[in-house]
Amino acid sequence: MEKEVQRILAYYDKVHHYLSTDPETAISIARKTAEAICCEIFYAKKKKNSKKMMLNDLIQSLSRDDLLPPHVAVSLGTIQAFGNFGTHYQLGAGECITVEYVQPCVHALTTVVNWFVEDVCDSTMKDSKLEGVSQPQKIKKMGLTPNKIL
Repeated sequence: MEKEVQRILAYYDKVHHYLSTDPETAISIARKTAEAICCEIFYAKKKKNSKKMMLNDLIQSLSRDDLLPPHVAVSLGTIQAFGNFGTHYQLGAGECITVEYVQPCVHALTTVVNWFVEDVCDSTMKDSKLEGVSQPQKIKKMGLTPNKIL
């Protein structure tokens, strides 16, 4: 799972990289990040592959099984809605996808990533080299700068 966590955090880093230059790409990557997190939780907690489940189905399944706190489920729904809007063609909507417009999606993603690193990774990586490491140190070891997540 550690390799997948690093990939998820790299996606999160890309969201911030593209935010000011290409907000449409940022929301698309934010949605991909949310989907990757849900797939990892699904596999870690249910010991099943999520196969080709859509993000909405993943969120519903994880919520139904009490594997997502309510505030994380709401944040994932926000990311999904923004991601769908930004990824699919919307007549005349190209101009409205600005940095300011995308901010709620990025804030929701930060909520989800913080929860994922603090709660999910801590509980599923107990035997890894990251056990007992503070969150900022853990994030640095995973290859990110702590101020982007905290």
